[in-house]
Amino acid sequence: MNDERSTRETDQRFAELRDIADSLGLVVTGRCQYCGAVISDPKSLTARAGSVCRTRHAKNDPGATPAKKSRTEAA
Repeated sequence: MNDERSTRETDQRFAELRDIADSLGLVVTGRCQYCGAVISDPKSLTARAGSVCRTRHAKNDPGATPAKKSRTEAA
C-alpha cells in the first residue's frame, strides 16, 4: 500500500511539474529505463520507457533489464 501511495504521489507531483514547465515553454525529458534513449512523450515519461521498449518489454521478459548508465548525462 505504501509503495502504491508513494508512486501515486510521485506521479501527481511530476504532472504538476510538467504543467509548470509547459507554462514556461520548457520541455520535460527523461531517459528510457531499458535503452537509455531520450523520451519526452508524457505517456513514456510516466511509464519510464519509450513506446518501442514498452511494446518490446510488455510481457514480463526475463531479459528485460534496465539500461546501463548512459555515457552522456543530461544537464
